[in-house]
Amino acid sequence: MKKKIASLKMKILKINSVPYMPDLSGDKNYWKIIKKKDKVLKPLLLLIDDTTSTKADVRFWGGKYTVGDMAVELTGEIIRNIH
Repeated sequence: MKKKIASLKMKILKINSVPYMPDLSGDKNYWKIIKKKDKVLKPLLLLIDDTTSTKADVRFWGGKYTVGDMAVELTGEIIRNIH
């Protein structure tokens, strides 16, 4: 599981932008993680407390998303799209 978490964290760190409208924007790396659906949910949940900064700007607020912030965003998107 540690390797899976480390690999997912590296993928999250490659994300440059977070979608501001569902399904209409965002980074290709963001959507690659989303496509893995339930295969990444547990590792995402384990990354929620990670405070490592990413390259993605927080829209309208300033600053950068953390890995944990991204984990929350990605988890929400996956859960919203489960069918």
